Amino acid sequence: MSDNSGLLMTNNAAAIKAISNYIYQTIVSIQQQHPEWINAKYRNIPWHSSKNQSTLINKLTKGLSCAETKENLQLKVINYLQILLTPEFINSDQYNPLISQIDKFIYPEKNIISSDKITNSLIPDFSTNGTKLVESGIAILLLDVENLHLDIETEKILVDICNYPIQIKVAFANWRSMGKKDEEFHQRGYQLIHVPPGKDSADLKMATVGASIFVNYPTAKEVLVCSSDRGLTHLGTTLQSHGLTVYQVRKYKNQITVLNSQTGESQV
Repeated sequence: MSDNSGLLMTNNAAAIKAISNYIYQTIVSIQQQHPEWINAKYRNIPWHSSKNQSTLINKLTKGLSCAETKENLQLKVINYLQILLTPEFINSDQYNPLISQIDKFIYPEKNIISSDKITNSLIPDFSTNGTKLVESGIAILLLDVENLHLDIETEKILVDICNYPIQIKVAFANWRSMGKKDEEFHQRGYQLIHVPPGKDSADLKMATVGASIFVNYPTAKEVLVCSSDRGLTHLGTTLQSHGLTVYQVRKYKNQITVLNSQTGESQV
């Protein structure tokens, strides 16, 4: 522990935000690979959904913000981990890398981390074969509901194609004209964005929102642009220029095609 552990926390907002995001991403990773390591009360919660992501991160941020010293912050983090995770995990070798990484956020004087890298630290490896399955990155799905029907089974295929978990899903439509589709997509974990009636309204809104993804979600690594309108090609080019892998998801007749804009590989 650092000699400065008893000092009052100053300018701690960035560290607390990083810790909260890191814990959340760790929970998502564990749930995908070893759900039995999550305490039963929280085991079946769909942590990948944006609603639960926001709830957990906000709760962690609020609780950790009460810490007056670095030592107190460290104790609060451990307390939250003990609430969320089983004793089997806490007592395992997998726990140590997790705490080690969190300590780097709390004691930056030991390991200086630039602000643009704080939320991009690697999640510990929880796979059984030693292969890292999940990094601290996310995939984002943008869907034009009005011109591409994406059912649950197709969505599962997209999950398998991505190298990062799809943690943000946004659906665009004039929901007043879509019957009960808004309820369906809300239950599937989508954020719903309403657009006015009119041709290409959903695509235009998607392009506007999508163009700032790399700013609002700095951990985004992949974006799925789900629309049969080729007018969104420019959005894909913009995102790719900022280092994101873009998947253009389109439907022709009854066939869904997925084009990886980085490799040019197309999947049906």
